[in-house]
Formats: sequence, structure tokens, C-alpha cells
Amino acid sequence: MRFETRMTLPCTPEKLWPLLTDPQGIKTWLEDLVDDVPDDPSHTSGVGVRSTMHLREGKKVQTYHSVTTAWEPQRRVAIQLTGGSFARGMAMDVDYRITPEGAGSRLDYVVEVPLKGFFVLMAPLIWIGSRSNANKALTKLAEVAAK
Repeated sequence: MRFETRMTLPCTPEKLWPLLTDPQGIKTWLEDLVDDVPDDPSHTSGVGVRSTMHLREGKKVQTYHSVTTAWEPQRRVAIQLTGGSFARGMAMDVDYRITPEGAGSRLDYVVEVPLKGFFVLMAPLIWIGSRSNANKALTKLAEVAAK
């Protein structure tokens, strides 16, 4: 399953970058994020950084493990998430690409989740729910970026 969207944000890449990479910045727009704690506090940025994230999903809080798979300051950050409500062996790849555009930034957002087992049968519902959640979060990101 793949979901992608593109949006223009009213801020520079320099202002957008910490909203996508700093846990406190992320919490300003990803309202379901409880916390994101680096597994190694001495290594908090760059490819290979691992962290443990807690995300609210309905009434539950799920534990996810992330690893940074791409890191190009003010241009691109990508992470892979495992655990949480994913089936064993499933992972979600999230890629944020930033391009300067006029006085603002263009953000290309891509999520890929290879579905397995029961999740294949539920693909249409998962796609609708995931797209809705992503659109809600990205709308909030645009609001925060405009401040």
C-alpha cells in the first residue's frame, strides 16, 4: 500500500526541518505522538538513529520502533517504523522530501506499507483510514508551519 501527497507550506526549509525531525517539533502537529525517545541519547540525528515512539491509536497507546533511513538536512528525512499495531514482519516507510519553493517549501510525503496476512484483506479500509489520518496530520503541520 502506498500513499503520497504534495503540499506547499508557507515556511522555509530551515523552519520546516525541526518540525519533521525534532520530537518536540513533531508533537506540535502529530497530535497522536505521546513521545519519541532516542534509543541512544548520544546519537539523535542522522541515518541509523533508532528511537522508541509511543502513539495513541484510539484508546490505546502503541509502541513503535523507528530507524532513520535517510537524512539530508533541510532536504529529506525518512524513517521506517515497526511494531505497534503492525503484523510481525511488517514495516512502514515514511519519506519527507523538502524543496524550496518561492518564499516557502514544497513537501512531498510518501508512505509505503507492504501488507501481509490479514492486513491484505483489510487493505481498502486501512488505506482510507491511513489517508485520513495523514491528511489530518499534514493539515495541522501546515497550520503550525504558518505561525
